[in-house]
Amino acid sequence: MALPKESFQKPGDYILEGPMLVGGSGTMYNFDKLVSEVNIYQDIDTPYMSGSIFVSEASGLYEILPILGQERLLFELRTPSTSDSVDFSTYHAMVYNVSTRNLSGNRNQTYGLNFTTQESFKNTRTKVSKSFNFRFLINQSIFIFKKSLEFELIFGG
Repeated sequence: MALPKESFQKPGDYILEGPMLVGGSGTMYNFDKLVSEVNIYQDIDTPYMSGSIFVSEASGLYEILPILGQERLLFELRTPSTSDSVDFSTYHAMVYNVSTRNLSGNRNQTYGLNFTTQESFKNTRTKVSKSFNFRFLINQSIFIFKKSLEFELIFGG
């Protein structure tokens, strides 16, 4: 007897909706049936989410796109019986690394896709170098966020 998708069956249950991998050329691939594990982290010292999705496949996805570590992930992850979710479907995750690829059968292979948010990429790759004449640190911070990083501030300023 199949149990409803919205009910808990064991600790760690999750519902993964619409996982898509978007290659550098814009090619989209739905890999819903290939996902074997999902991990999401948020460090207390950084404002970025990161994680990994482990894939087990024999369809040649690794060669079709090809996966180089510059792809985008679109998915939504939530716990059964709740409406709160981690939504990367409108706000894409960025693949920055493909972990060890293991051949586990005739054509089957497993690998992990490590991902992070777009802000993390931008923070790593954007260099802010400028002298400031503002008297207060908050004014310098607001200027950097608005002008250099093109970041929309929620608290005003």
